[in-house]
Amino acid sequence: MVIGGHAVNAHGFTRFTKDLDLLVRRPDVEKWVATLKIDGYAVDHDSGNFLQLSASAKNAPPVDIMLVNEPTFLQMKAASKEIQIQDLSFLVPSLDHLLALKMHALKHGPSHRGYKDLVDVLSLVDANHIDVRGDKFRSLCDKYGDAKIYERILDFGQG
Repeated sequence: MVIGGHAVNAHGFTRFTKDLDLLVRRPDVEKWVATLKIDGYAVDHDSGNFLQLSASAKNAPPVDIMLVNEPTFLQMKAASKEIQIQDLSFLVPSLDHLLALKMHALKHGPSHRGYKDLVDVLSLVDANHIDVRGDKFRSLCDKYGDAKIYERILDFGQG
């Protein structure tokens, strides 16, 4: 499943992205890495839940892989939607699942990524006319982010 910038684009906010972010079932990661190695990719970083790969070819985009367990993947797949990138079809998470991933990244990710993820959340909220003061959005923040993230969203005038 495609996540990251391409998924943000699929949900109404167009932004430039130079990499490909994938959500992969944990048991499938070895197959993905082996397939990407055939295309000249190598693993640069492996944190156990997140892999970053780069290619030897200059024009090949970096690939980031986020690993999830089977139940999480199946739940997200069931609510996903299909998109086209060039002549290929991909699945992207539902808007709620994408927002949950972004909030999780804001809470647990490296601080240098925080600005990009916050801008993505704010832009998705705006593009999709989400009521940030509504119970549904607040529940997403409480479950996958925290009160500080929710307050930052409100501070940016989205509510």
